[in-house]
Amino acid sequence: MVHSLDEDDDTSSSNKGEPEQHGEREDFRDAVAKASHQSGKPIKEASPCCASLALKHYLLKPVQRIPQYQLLLTGYLKNLSPDSADYKDTQG
Repeated sequence: MVHSLDEDDDTSSSNKGEPEQHGEREDFRDAVAKASHQSGKPIKEASPCCASLALKHYLLKPVQRIPQYQLLLTGYLKNLSPDSADYKDTQG
C-alpha cells in the first residue's frame, strides 16, 4: 500500500507529541530494501540459530499468532460449560 506524504502529515498533526510510526516504518523498510539491493542479496540474520532466514520471516510469526489465539479461545469457549467460573471471563 502506498501512502502519500500528505496522509503521513495528517496523522502526525492529529497525534502531536507521538512519534511518526508510519513514516519511520517506511524509512526503515526503504533502508533495508536499499541495502539488500546494493549487496545483491537479501539481508539475512547473521546468527546460525536463525537459519539464515530474512527478518520478514520472523516478523510474520507474531502476526500469525493473533488469529491462532482467537481460534484457540473460541474452541475453548465452545467446550467450556456456561456455569464454569472461567466462562464469563473468556467471553469478554
